Amino acid sequence: MATQSNPAVPQLGELLRYWRQERGKSQLDLSLDTGISQRHLSFVESGRSAPSRDFLSIVSDALNIPLRERNILLLASGYAPLYSEQSMDAEQMAIVTGAIGRMLEQHEPHPALVLDRHWNVVRTNQAARDSLARLSIWRQDQSRATFST
Repeated sequence: MATQSNPAVPQLGELLRYWRQERGKSQLDLSLDTGISQRHLSFVESGRSAPSRDFLSIVSDALNIPLRERNILLLASGYAPLYSEQSMDAEQMAIVTGAIGRMLEQHEPHPALVLDRHWNVVRTNQAARDSLARLSIWRQDQSRATFST
C-alpha cells in the first residue's frame, strides 16, 4: 500500500533548513551544538535519513524553535504532536488571562497592548484605546487596530 503525503505539511528537510538558516547556523555549527554528526544532519535535511523523536527534540532545543513549530516538525516526520495548543478563552487559560488583565490595569495611565504572534492587537488597556483613538487608527466597532492613511 502506497503512503500518501499530506500537502498541508511541509517537508521536514525544508523546515529544518529554514530554522537553521533563520538562526544563522551552518550544519557544522548545529552539529557542534547538538553532538549530532554533520553528515546525519545533512542526510535528514536532504531526506536521505528519517529522524527519531530524540533527534528532533535535540535539534529543536538547539535552534530554540517555538513549541507550535516543533509540532509541525513532528508531523512532517510522521510523529504525533507533543505540545497542545489552548485558546485564550479556554478554561485552562483563565489564570493567564487574568494575569494579562491585571498587567494591563497596572500599566494605567500608560498605554499597554497585548499582541498575538502575527502582531495583531488582542487586548488593550483604556489608555491605549484613548491614545489610538487620538491617532485615528482605532475603530471602536472593531477590537483591533487598523491603520488608515
